[in-house]
Amino acid sequence: KSVTVGGHFASQLTSLRQKIDLTSPHYVRCLKPNGQLVPDNFDPLMIVEQLRCAGVVEAVRVSRVGYPQRYNHSQFVSRYRTLGSKEMKKASKSSRKVKPVVALVDAIAKKMWEIENKAPSTPAKASKKDKKSSSSGEKVDLLAV
Repeated sequence: KSVTVGGHFASQLTSLRQKIDLTSPHYVRCLKPNGQLVPDNFDPLMIVEQLRCAGVVEAVRVSRVGYPQRYNHSQFVSRYRTLGSKEMKKASKSSRKVKPVVALVDAIAKKMWEIENKAPSTPAKASKKDKKSSSSGEKVDLLAV
């Protein structure tokens, strides 16, 4: 029985994936945490913009479509908690039971949406439409951003 082109491609892809799984690739991306260069002060919008410019967001999109490197929830939260620490604290104090990873992903998606739509970072300057669509608690689709 002859192997189809699709079957050959699938076996090559499986072989490549096995080789990748044996390695531990690490990428170092330096991010500027704030414009004032002061310690322990993270500007989430600035960080998200740098992640987008560095191609991290696009890499996430590609990996979600194909063969992603998957973190379990606790690893993801541990690694990216600084991007949504306020929202995670609110979620932990809320009467609703919200998983930390859900709060973190929602916070990151919301910040990306705000950057994409040039929403002001301060609520006082936001228009009624911006307030309604970005701070009403609506969930933002991370892949649509």
